[in-house]
Amino acid sequence: MKLRSILVAFALLLGASATASAQEEPKLKLLSPFGESIQVGGGVTNFLADATRDATNVGGYWDVRATFGTRSYLGGEAAYLGAAQNVRALGLDNSAYLTQNGIEGALRVNLPIEKGRFLMEPFVLGGVGWAHYNIQNASFNTSSMKGSDDVLTLPVGCGFAFGFEHLIIDGRFTYRPAFNDELMTAGNSAAGLQNWSAGAMVGYEY
Repeated sequence: MKLRSILVAFALLLGASATASAQEEPKLKLLSPFGESIQVGGGVTNFLADATRDATNVGGYWDVRATFGTRSYLGGEAAYLGAAQNVRALGLDNSAYLTQNGIEGALRVNLPIEKGRFLMEPFVLGGVGWAHYNIQNASFNTSSMKGSDDVLTLPVGCGFAFGFEHLIIDGRFTYRPAFNDELMTAGNSAAGLQNWSAGAMVGYEY
């Protein structure tokens, strides 16, 4: 009798477990099993070279980013980036500021963790970009700074994404070495444009 009761209880437990599994929330339906998203965001940015950092303040940046492979181990990103920060130098208008506009593409390695309609995903990225720097709002510039410069960048970074339903949010840190950067003083590597940025993005996953 005791054995029969144990077997009945075990069968009921299995049935309850199967029912719970069947009632689990289904995965989010996306355009493809890999996942794509469009995101906008921003944060803070600054240069790393001492001479450049001394001539500028911490600035703000913004970007618009398309991501492919939000739910796969390997993905990619394409983005437009902009930034602005104060700039100062002997012989430069005090009201001048430095702007940046550019594009970049990157490969991403993701670790997607999915639970129903939730997504948690640490990632790392690396890629290549182009940035155009320009000194704005300067009625005069007799300083050693050029008025503009075009720079090759190699963005590398890491971040963490969280998704629920079609909403996706990520925070990230990015370091960008810069090449052919002669904005501050031509040929002076101590005044390079290598920089970092830290910020967050919000968008729609489809």
